[in-house]
Amino acid sequence: MISYIRGKILSIREEDRYQIVEVLLNSGIGYQVIVPKLERHSVGSEGIFHTILIVREDSQTLYGFRSVEERAIFEMLISVSGIGPKIGVSILSVFSVNELYSILLSENHKALGKVSGLGQKGAQKIVIELKSKVEGLGILVGDVASSGRSEVLTDLENALKSLGFTGDALKEYVANAKVHLEKSEYGVEELLKLVLKSS
Repeated sequence: MISYIRGKILSIREEDRYQIVEVLLNSGIGYQVIVPKLERHSVGSEGIFHTILIVREDSQTLYGFRSVEERAIFEMLISVSGIGPKIGVSILSVFSVNELYSILLSENHKALGKVSGLGQKGAQKIVIELKSKVEGLGILVGDVASSGRSEVLTDLENALKSLGFTGDALKEYVANAKVHLEKSEYGVEELLKLVLKSS
């Protein structure tokens, strides 16, 4: 099972409902990963993906996500009968994990039904089947956001260490990153550029 990959992004191809990203690992092996459109990546930068391999009779497709939480909600979505991985990733191309949890908890199937290829019947089915699962997780929307930020900060700190930053300089960059994350969501690469530029 391929659950995590990290490597240089060679190309990004935009499709109607998702992106196809090619990632080259240090080992020289390359992977093609389908990721939600909400994720922001750039060619030449380092990509970090929490992945799930979907095996079908005629294909093996790798789907990648920015966080463990996003991958978990994707797995919940495709556990609903009639909801395939392409629809699952399409939903996460429109709604963030926070927004999707809010939609499920508030039973707002009309908003969910606007996703291309899903429709109102599919949206109602998702809400009915997943609302109790989301409630059972005992996760507050704010906690999900906090967890996601924490993971990005950890990855950022590791990236800064690999660039040679330590001590007070490292702490200052991480503190600066926290300020940026309070205002908006950023991927590791984007956040790294921001904090280095503002130094």
